[in-house]
Amino acid sequence: MKHDSARSLARLSGEDGRLNAHFEMSELSAVLCELKDVGPGLDGISPVTLSSLDDEAKLPILSYLNQVWTGCRFPHSWDEIRLVLHYKGKGSDPHCADNYRGLGIGAI
Repeated sequence: MKHDSARSLARLSGEDGRLNAHFEMSELSAVLCELKDVGPGLDGISPVTLSSLDDEAKLPILSYLNQVWTGCRFPHSWDEIRLVLHYKGKGSDPHCADNYRGLGIGAI
């Protein structure tokens, strides 16, 4: 674990010249494993679905992310967020706006 943290820090700081390097399958897999079990985003894909993919199924995702990263052009859909109000519950008044919080749902 310590080695991975040092490697990630080196990548972020650019010390090993990898600041602009392509993402690796191990990095994508690590991020997907940490996704929370929540509902699907605007793209209709749930985090559970993404985290259960095998490496072969992740290849198109990895390729696309690397194209976005190296091309510095983000899809317009990544700018879109749907705001949903979530009731906090726990005996609070459902008619009071203070008892709700906003959740932004995006494609990623």
